[in-house]
Amino acid sequence: MLNRKYIGLKWKFTLVIVSVLIVLQILLTYLIYTDTTRNFNLHREEAQHHYNHIAKALLNKSALILEQLAETVLSPTIKTQTSATVKDQIINILDENWENWQYIWDLTFTDFYNTDRQLLRVWGVPLKYAEKRHFQVLQQEQPLHSIECSEQCYSIVTIPIIADFNLTGTLSLGKTLADSIIEYQNATDTDIGILTPLEKQRVDTSWSYSLSAVTNYDLNHNLFEKIKQRFSVDDLLNNSRNISYQSHDYNFKIFPVERNNDYQALIIIVDDVTQQLEELYSYLTKIVISGLLSMIVTMLILVLLMQKSLKRIHNLSNALPLLAEHRFPIFRVALQTKSLFKFGYDEIDKLQTTSYELSYQLEELEKNALENNLLLNHKSQELKAERDFSQKLVETAPIII
Repeated sequence: MLNRKYIGLKWKFTLVIVSVLIVLQILLTYLIYTDTTRNFNLHREEAQHHYNHIAKALLNKSALILEQLAETVLSPTIKTQTSATVKDQIINILDENWENWQYIWDLTFTDFYNTDRQLLRVWGVPLKYAEKRHFQVLQQEQPLHSIECSEQCYSIVTIPIIADFNLTGTLSLGKTLADSIIEYQNATDTDIGILTPLEKQRVDTSWSYSLSAVTNYDLNHNLFEKIKQRFSVDDLLNNSRNISYQSHDYNFKIFPVERNNDYQALIIIVDDVTQQLEELYSYLTKIVISGLLSMIVTMLILVLLMQKSLKRIHNLSNALPLLAEHRFPIFRVALQTKSLFKFGYDEIDKLQTTSYELSYQLEELEKNALENNLLLNHKSQELKAERDFSQKLVETAPIII
């Protein structure tokens, strides 16, 4: 018989069961992890879009205030004037009411252009892109909402001035976005920034926007520099991203303010998700630990039950050599070992019963073979005696004759 390394059946079963349970636990943990992180990311996307709606609502609110000013104060004046006198009348009205409107309507600047794109008058500090803005309104003859930033960021409404059905000029009204940004931060407890296009000679290959205004400036300015190094504008327009900074985790996304505006301002929303991520990781850790504990307990129970059940096979395997050695009584005694974990009559019981009966049959066959051998030996002795007698008779017959 070949000398092979012996590995018990119970250990083979144990190895298979433990391997299957470990693979199933790893697969289950992976599925739970992917599903949980996917749900978390979906929740963050929904939260970012919700914050975006709030931000745009506040920005639109600022623009609507300026439109209301134009409609309630300037429109009646424009309707009563001719195209020849309306310009002077608007200038007079603004000269007389500018200081009051700054206080009441929170205006910060106003500029007035004619149809030749010439600046007629400016109240407050003129902005850099005023001529481009007025040119767009002159061509489209539709009010334009825009955001522009210099030292501050402004919400601007530019409207066409039409008298006697003729376009006579354009007027811009602007107010600072500081109040809207503060109102947004108080409503959402998140930070918001305004991104404005860089001048062409200053545009680099990855980012063509600068951070013109932002809440919590000291933190978010440094965070924005780190964001620029790792992500592109297009990437942040399509997806929300996470970044770690100073032991905190931040989720951020970029949204366009006006999709059809050539002067494209963007808003960036930054949300501190440190606590949410800690709760997520804590939940996943509990899932993994509970899964491991349940797997270990299940393995121990299965292995215990399996080893107790296979103990009868072990006893049978130890008893079979006794059968081969014709030690039948000892073999039957070895088969009579009782198990505490026996549930009903099973294949092992059938094998033991068959082996038990086989031992009697083999013992009987051995007895019969022994008796036959003894009888055969006795017959052989008798035949030998008769042969010897016949031989002696043959040898003595001539002498008698």
